[in-house]
Amino acid sequence: MVGSMCDGRNRTRIIVFGSDLGLLPGEDAEAVTAEAEDAAQVRYPLRVEFVSPLSELPNVSQIVLRLNRDLDDTGEVLVTVTVHGRTSNKVRIGIQP
Repeated sequence: MVGSMCDGRNRTRIIVFGSDLGLLPGEDAEAVTAEAEDAAQVRYPLRVEFVSPLSELPNVSQIVLRLNRDLDDTGEVLVTVTVHGRTSNKVRIGIQP
């Protein structure tokens, strides 16, 4: 599942949800990396700004990602999240200028 939001500086963020991230006690967003890949297979790092388990579903975490400015004209990208060397399934998102 994916959602999106913008701040006052027009930096778009998306929220993705993942299950069983396997974060160790005390680990947070710094333990998680993410990237987007465009149709030409160019990869763009995404900043992981926040990670937190949902209170109602503790095995499910919300992950807030800030989109890279270079993604403005890419159309669709595939997003992955990596924790402790394990990479998620790819999520397709559409980007409109």
